[in-house]
Amino acid sequence: MPDSTPTPAAKMKSVTRLIAEEEARVVVAEAMAAAEERARARDKARRDMEKWSEEAKAAAKAQAEARAAEEARIEATGKDQWYYVHNGQQHGPIPLANCRKKSQT
Repeated sequence: MPDSTPTPAAKMKSVTRLIAEEEARVVVAEAMAAAEERARARDKARRDMEKWSEEAKAAAKAQAEARAAEEARIEATGKDQWYYVHNGQQHGPIPLANCRKKSQT
């Protein structure tokens, strides 16, 4: 019966195959690094958006509080008469509510 044990040359991988496997490992490592970088960038973008959202909420709250304080001051003084300039001409006096309506149109 012939010996079925592989020869040492048959056990060894070809140089071409070793090079191809190493290149494949490099490509996989680069792809994994790129995927990790994209994940870090997504996490940073999410944190930034949360931060900006909180800042925008705080700014909106401060603006609403300032508006409420101004309206309370106006109401307390009883001087709800305002003037505005349109096309270089002064108009008024008008109540603040009317002034707001005009500024939104």
